[in-house]
Amino acid sequence: MEDLYLTKEEAIAHHRKMWNWIADRLEEHDLGWDIFMYKKKYIEENFPYNNIRHNCFCCQYAAQEVDGIFKDNFCIYCPLRWGTEANTDAFFCEQGNCDIPVEDLSLFDSDEEYGLWSYAQRLTENYCYDEAAKVARQIANLPER
Repeated sequence: MEDLYLTKEEAIAHHRKMWNWIADRLEEHDLGWDIFMYKKKYIEENFPYNNIRHNCFCCQYAAQEVDGIFKDNFCIYCPLRWGTEANTDAFFCEQGNCDIPVEDLSLFDSDEEYGLWSYAQRLTENYCYDEAAKVARQIANLPER
């Protein structure tokens, strides 16, 4: 296995393609499947001989920007804006506050804040596949930094 080197444009293009693919699968309502599983399956099928950090093209790109050296917060090099950057220092896709709709608040721990990735994951864990698909499409179309 070798690390996949990506330009910013390639990372964003692969990210968008993968998340739209994930949304398509979520709309099929495969019970028991979640975001993590779909990401892993997409990478295994499309990039079988490459190491891709966290099965995420944005993470792979961000890690490249720090030359693969572990740093506490390589997320500041993520090529996309997740909308949580003002409320958290790292893991913008998982943490922060992504404005969860009121009807979904019962699915979450009240004292935690969720980024879009975590929100979509929690929706799939609660079998809310249509809502998860909408969030996956939102993730696919995040604005560039």
